[in-house]
Amino acid sequence: MRYQVRFVADASLPEGVEWTFARQAGTTYFFVKQSAIDTTTGRCDALTRAWEVWESTEAKSTLVTLRTFARAI
Repeated sequence: MRYQVRFVADASLPEGVEWTFARQAGTTYFFVKQSAIDTTTGRCDALTRAWEVWESTEAKSTLVTLRTFARAI
């Protein structure tokens, strides 16, 4: 999956939301609060957690699609 990362001011996302994915006109964006970045190391654990959620969601979607396909056969 291709996506563009956009670091945004903390106030740009609701309280308690560290990151979000969004799609617009076929482009996927990953918005992450600037405070989620460790400015010393450059690490962004929010990106790792978001990727894990995305992969899990995609895997579940694929599994449902495969089950539906198998039942149709």
